[in-house]
Amino acid sequence: MNQAMLMKICWDLLSSTNSLWIRVLSTKYGFDPMNPPIALSNKNCSYLWRSVSKDCWAVKYKPLIAYATATVGEDILHGKVADFVSLDNQWKWEIFSHLLPNHIVLKIASIQPPTPTRGQDPIYWSASSKGLFTIKSAYHHLAGLEYEDKDSNWLLAWLWKGPQDICIFIWTVMHDRLKTKLELRRRHLDSDGICDRCGLDLESPLHVLRDCPVAKRIWNCFIPKSSQADFFSLSLKDWLFFNIRSKEQTRRNVD
Repeated sequence: MNQAMLMKICWDLLSSTNSLWIRVLSTKYGFDPMNPPIALSNKNCSYLWRSVSKDCWAVKYKPLIAYATATVGEDILHGKVADFVSLDNQWKWEIFSHLLPNHIVLKIASIQPPTPTRGQDPIYWSASSKGLFTIKSAYHHLAGLEYEDKDSNWLLAWLWKGPQDICIFIWTVMHDRLKTKLELRRRHLDSDGICDRCGLDLESPLHVLRDCPVAKRIWNCFIPKSSQADFFSLSLKDWLFFNIRSKEQTRRNVD
C-alpha cells in the first residue's frame, strides 16, 4: 500500500504540473515535471522525496539507448521524438531502425507517430481502462491482482442488438482472447506469430481485424477518407467501442 501511495505522488508530479506544491518541489530539487524522469536527485532531501526518487518509477520499458545494438551517434542521442517523424507523419526508419533489435522496432511500428493535429500527449495509466490513476488500481497492479474499472463500455458487447455469436466474438476480442498467431506464440504453439496473409507484422487481434493490408483494403472501401486517420489510429478497445456505438447510433437514426 505504501508503494501505491508513492505512485500516487509520482502521478500527481507528472499530471498536475501547475500545482503550487509541484512547482515548489521542482525548484527545490531541480527536476522538470514536463519531462518524466527515470531517476530524481535525492541528495540532502526529505525521506519522502528520497522514497519517491528511488521506488516509484515503475516503467515497463527502459530508455531506447539500453536496447541499442550498435553505437548511437551524438547527433541523435539527445533527439526528441519529433526529430524522428517525417513531415507526412511517418517514422523516419532510416535514422534509427538499424540501431535497435527487431522486437523493439515492431513495438515502435505499432505506435502512431505524434502529430500536432491530435493535440498534446496526455499521461495515461495502463492499469486502468480509463487511463486514470487510482491507488486501488495501483495496489491491485503491484499485488498481481486482476482489476477492472466499473466501465459501462464492457457491457456494449452484450447490449449490442445482433446475433449472439457476434456478441460472443466481440467479447472475446475485447478481452484479447482471440486465437491469433501472436496468442498461439505466447502459448508456445506457433514459432513466429507472423501474419500468414501479409507476412509483414505480428498477427495480433487489431492486425487481423483492421491493420493487415488485406483487411485495410476492405475497410478503405467503406470508411470515408476524412475519417480514415482516426479510424486506423485508435487502440483495439477504443476502436471496438467506437464501432459499436456508431452502429447503434446509425440504427437509432434509421428507426
